[in-house]
Amino acid sequence: MSVSIGGDKRGSIILPRILGGMKPAIRRALIKSGAQLEGQIKKHLSGPSHTLFPGNANPFPGVYHGKLRSSITHRVVKGGTGLIVGPGRSVKYARIHEVGGDAGRGGRTQIPARPYIKPAWQKLRKTVIRNIKMAILRFAK
Repeated sequence: MSVSIGGDKRGSIILPRILGGMKPAIRRALIKSGAQLEGQIKKHLSGPSHTLFPGNANPFPGVYHGKLRSSITHRVVKGGTGLIVGPGRSVKYARIHEVGGDAGRGGRTQIPARPYIKPAWQKLRKTVIRNIKMAILRFAK
């Protein structure tokens, strides 16, 4: 592994070769992390069945037909340096469950926030960071 110094009059560190070589390792770490986050989110969405009284329910959205849970996916963004984990665009009510707000005709129904993505991230944040660090360290050897 080498770092080239140069590029302009002041001198700069040129990293494309390092980053290019790291991309497959980082991509694998992101795929692994994405699968872990997806599983944790789906676990949160596998609580008790749907209720008409969300204030008395599990703090996570209940399962009525499983559309939200089955829409949760993960993918590495183009370029291999980012990760997207979450519901598909076809599930229009996914956001309101996460953050809460007014819903229904004329916004007359108040939906409480029942986050399922944020708790999964809080639980696995250190694991995701460790996965990426380990990929970088393995590459640097």
